[in-house]
Amino acid sequence: MTPCRITVLLPYETGIAPSQRYRWEQWLPHLEALGLKVDLLPFSTPAIGAARARGAGPQAGLLALRRYIPWLVQVLRASRNADLIVVHRSAALAGPPIAEALVAASGTPLVYDLDDAIYLPPETGDSFLRRLARCDWRCGFIGRRAALIAGGSPVLCDHMRRFNGNTTLWPTTVDTDQCRPPERPDNAALPVVGWTGSRSTAYYLEPILPALGALQAEQPFDFLVIGAEVDLAAHGISGRCVPWTAETEVALTQQIDIGLMPLVDTPWARGKCALKAIQYHAYGAPAVVSDVGVNRDVVLDGETGFLVPPGGDWTPSLRKLLTDPALRRRMGVRGRAHVIAHYSTAMVAAKVARDLRGLVETGARAPRSRTG
Repeated sequence: MTPCRITVLLPYETGIAPSQRYRWEQWLPHLEALGLKVDLLPFSTPAIGAARARGAGPQAGLLALRRYIPWLVQVLRASRNADLIVVHRSAALAGPPIAEALVAASGTPLVYDLDDAIYLPPETGDSFLRRLARCDWRCGFIGRRAALIAGGSPVLCDHMRRFNGNTTLWPTTVDTDQCRPPERPDNAALPVVGWTGSRSTAYYLEPILPALGALQAEQPFDFLVIGAEVDLAAHGISGRCVPWTAETEVALTQQIDIGLMPLVDTPWARGKCALKAIQYHAYGAPAVVSDVGVNRDVVLDGETGFLVPPGGDWTPSLRKLLTDPALRRRMGVRGRAHVIAHYSTAMVAAKVARDLRGLVETGARAPRSRTG
């Protein structure tokens, strides 16, 4: 078997960012079990991450500048020693793709992996300086120089094929051995409707809160928000908001009986990889989601959950699930089976390993650098 040494350049420190945790950090042990030697090389450090988390932008920027040159030396060393360099989203947190350009110039094949429509500005808007630092054009620049592009959804793949025809689908995954349905009696207390996410994505939840409040007055349920602070009381909702931690993630998500994933129908949202819906199904819970993008591939309407048209009424689907525990169980079982078959870490990691090994065995080289 051909040796395969891979270095993955990650923008964030490990153990924090969902995009990394549900892709390379989860895939790592499976790839190594399949004979690949994989090193993760993050740009951010715990100190940079802590400064960013508390909103200390100038301090985070200074720490990142101090980190840049030593990190760039590590990248150059890796490009000499590795058979492949993978860039997840972007090699650094911000700025132009200097590291990616150097890797491409070295002749070491470059693989570009992205799980969001980061070629677009974020829906929440940004200042001029943040837009300048973000370098939205980096996706096309890196894609043209890559030996392979991997997208987390068909929409991302379709967009990136504009720059490189050698593009494949690597869905975002969950470890279905770890993420398992809870064991609880059928006569458990109130059903739990839940949403998991972050402060940056909580705005998707806001538009449906009035409907949840009205429904809760009619049909009692508990409401659980994981990872963000939302003003539930303002909408008459009884529930709780709890912070996300790696240690409590499984136990908290297991409490959800019906998972929610509202989106707005925008180009950014269409590129999402439906991670929330995949998580809910992995834990054996049906999901009610917006009929946007890859959501319709993960949630099979009427079988594993319900699709709600953008701007549609969420009440009928939720009412049906809240009043029929047997339906919740049936949909949850089907949803978990669907995730195991199509979105499990072990299954997707095996495809990733085949694709990466194939590049090494065929002697793939980085294409000739070009402008743009």
